[in-house]
Amino acid sequence: MSQNDSIKMRECNRIKFLAQEERKSIEIDTSATLKLMHFKTEFTYLLKGEAICGTYTKNNYNYIIRSGQDILKLEKDPKIKSRYIDTLFLINKKIDLLNFGDKNIVLKLADYALLKSEIDRTVSDAYYTRAFKDTSLKFTSENLTNYYSNLYLLYSSEVDVAAKNVYKKRLISDYFMLSRLISVKKLSSKTQESISNIFNGTIKNCEDLLPDLKVFISELPKDIDLKIKTTTNFINLLKEKSCTDSKEYEMLVDTLIKFDKTTATIIAKA
Repeated sequence: MSQNDSIKMRECNRIKFLAQEERKSIEIDTSATLKLMHFKTEFTYLLKGEAICGTYTKNNYNYIIRSGQDILKLEKDPKIKSRYIDTLFLINKKIDLLNFGDKNIVLKLADYALLKSEIDRTVSDAYYTRAFKDTSLKFTSENLTNYYSNLYLLYSSEVDVAAKNVYKKRLISDYFMLSRLISVKKLSSKTQESISNIFNGTIKNCEDLLPDLKVFISELPKDIDLKIKTTTNFINLLKEKSCTDSKEYEMLVDTLIKFDKTTATIIAKA
């Protein structure tokens, strides 16, 4: 080991030690103000450590993330908070590129892109789109509502007619995708209500709706209770859009009758 490498290693260890000392102080102090001060000092040391020590391990990066999240919990100033989010976004990008095996990192990146000092809706949309290709991820209600709300804002602010039409088609197809995900992941009914409010305020007519509904019908959940619940929701949606004369409406009612022979279902068929 060269003398320069030896000096670098000593400085690396010194910075890590100082960060650990700040963490110890956090555990002793009870004042939120003092805790926040120690968290910020710890965070600064950890970032310096990354620069001095070279590429961090997964545990080192997790330490930075934990420290940053602790700051976000206590920091009251929105502008200061957003600057820490900017840094956490960049740290999470590094973690994503290093591929430490945390697949859910893409959801953090998508959320942070909407919380940065300069909101980046297009970047957030790209990360969410990537995330939805892997249904094993730990999606939350907030993830889904954030994604769909952001997609709507991209649509509403787009001035190019062709690009706007692409966003509109996605609002329709992704509504079905998210509704299916809400059912499968057993997320809050308020999540469905939130995306339905956006959908109903944007998609007004039956003609826009039916092409994507055909795909949805072919991919109904296998679980019987979920199938009944999901089918019922979309029967109600077609009623709201005056689509009851469509073949798709008839197919949904037939599906519902097959699995739920209640009086209400028979009436719906009639």
